[in-house]
Amino acid sequence: MLELCFRLVVNSLIFTVTLQLLQSCGCQGVEVHFESADSGFFLKHARQPPVSPEISTSHSSPLPPLRTRTTYDSILSVDRFTVVQTTQPVSIRASYGPFSTKQTVPARYIVPDTMEDQHNYLNNTTAALLELQQTNLHLDISAHLVSSYVSQDSPVLRVLFHAGADPGGHLQRQKICVLLHVSNGNHAPIKGRCMPDGEDGVCVAEVVIPFNWFHSLSPLVNKENANNTPIKVPQRFVQVSYSVFEPPIRNSELCEPKVQIQPLTSFVQVPLVAPMEPFKEFQIDDCLVILLPQQPLFPMSKFHVPVYLQSSGKNISSFTIKARVKSGIKILGATSSSDMWNISIERDNSKHSTVRVTAIRKKLDTILENNVTSQYFENR
Repeated sequence: MLELCFRLVVNSLIFTVTLQLLQSCGCQGVEVHFESADSGFFLKHARQPPVSPEISTSHSSPLPPLRTRTTYDSILSVDRFTVVQTTQPVSIRASYGPFSTKQTVPARYIVPDTMEDQHNYLNNTTAALLELQQTNLHLDISAHLVSSYVSQDSPVLRVLFHAGADPGGHLQRQKICVLLHVSNGNHAPIKGRCMPDGEDGVCVAEVVIPFNWFHSLSPLVNKENANNTPIKVPQRFVQVSYSVFEPPIRNSELCEPKVQIQPLTSFVQVPLVAPMEPFKEFQIDDCLVILLPQQPLFPMSKFHVPVYLQSSGKNISSFTIKARVKSGIKILGATSSSDMWNISIERDNSKHSTVRVTAIRKKLDTILENNVTSQYFENR
């Protein structure tokens, strides 16, 4: 499969597009253009492949230097351009037949920081240029699932991201923010984020899968039917994707997406599975049933506690549940699986060890069976 990619090489306010094919072929007619026509213009020059940096400059030996084949052997051309709009993100797109890719020019190289003096700005720009020359602007991001599935009693999806090395062996030094996207049908996507850092250049982003994304759990109202064969239901999946951004210029340690440098990339579909261990049922009264997960807890683990309102409580307009947790467990929040209820949380102390969750029905004449409120807990 042919994959088209390009890299933006920064030289003051003149930029260079390096076209590269990840599979050798005799390709002509690659189109390079601005996403917005008025963003800038290209500079006329003879389109020649750049000199490979692996070629030796020593003349002490009469024999021609030997070198192995590198990714530079597949570079098609170099195009220089400049930008005229410095207040908006500028994107360049390269297309060849059905293949197309886009990259955004890093904002810190085209938008001066007016709050800093000119001397510091020049020093910072020079340092950034040297850093980018060392890494050859090769953005090598890989994603790895921590677990191949997400269970209903341990609803956390984690993805490990790794910022690798460029073909020359240099570690990726460019500060980046990886945004994790998890979507499921018509539900609003949920997002997590992290910044690869340290010597290994890795980080882990995680999201808590909402309880109503899974197949619903029915309380065992009839104990005599508890051992019946479970009903088979279609497998549910979530789509996992990620994109890469530059962090804010003024605070590079803050993982807040600003300028996109890698578009949304679909990664994998992850199955949502039934609980690994059956939930323990607590019948509060004739109307309310609480299910507690029985999975072992580990530091920073999260879990749901479903609260069901049975059909016998169809005339109930509101109810309140008071929850008190032991030291080391924190109640993160509560949500409803239906928009017919307003959910509010009242915390009794700063440690959040005691909370009151109140559910108020929006429409009194609406009959809602098996309404579930999920409470999020974090084990510390």
